[in-house]
Amino acid sequence: MVVSDLIAGAHLVRGTGRTEADLDLFFKWLGDRTCRGIRLAVMHMWSRSAGRRSRRQRPQAGILYDKFHILRHWEKSMMVRKSEYPA
Repeated sequence: MVVSDLIAGAHLVRGTGRTEADLDLFFKWLGDRTCRGIRLAVMHMWSRSAGRRSRRQRPQAGILYDKFHILRHWEKSMMVRKSEYPA
């Protein structure tokens, strides 16, 4: 898991854990006041993402999915559409 401050351009955490418990430890280290200041979380679209499940730590923050996963889903949907309308 990598947690970065996109404004400062710095990695805050670079670890091997990818679980909700790992991310909860990070939020505990960060503290309640700082967590309340988080306005946006960028993450991938994995349904079991630790970031999505630990949302209780920062309920005010919006979620922005990363471009790679958005485009991957779009590409799959375009392949389906193309197969529905043979040339």
